[in-house]
Amino acid sequence: EPISDIVDESSLVTPPCCVLELDLCKCSTRDLDFLAPFSLRVARKDFIHSLVVWFDVTFGAASPAVVLSTAPSKPGTHWKQTVLYLDEPLVAHCGDAISGTLAVRKNLQNHRDLDVKLAYELQGEVPKPSTIQYFRVR
Repeated sequence: EPISDIVDESSLVTPPCCVLELDLCKCSTRDLDFLAPFSLRVARKDFIHSLVVWFDVTFGAASPAVVLSTAPSKPGTHWKQTVLYLDEPLVAHCGDAISGTLAVRKNLQNHRDLDVKLAYELQGEVPKPSTIQYFRVR
């Protein structure tokens, strides 16, 4: 299972990428179950043990707009970040690419849980073929 934890920004090996953007004034509950591609470029040689996910909310009606961010680079919140540990660490070199898809849906038995399917591969000096992992976020 993934864990909710504070992740130090210095632990991140790639810049972030946006996986999903929603306008809460226009989206429906159907939009909350999604399949989204992602692509990350490795910034330094390191072992990658997990992928880290978080959310930002922009309150655009305020002037100026107010952003609530749960990113590792921002002050900590009680939401922390969600850490998806990989079954096997990736051996990553600067410039390598990690790409894949993230699928998220409500769990059918417990509407408060999320089922997550992570498909990823590493292209680079030590490639990792396509791998799929499943998580339950509680």
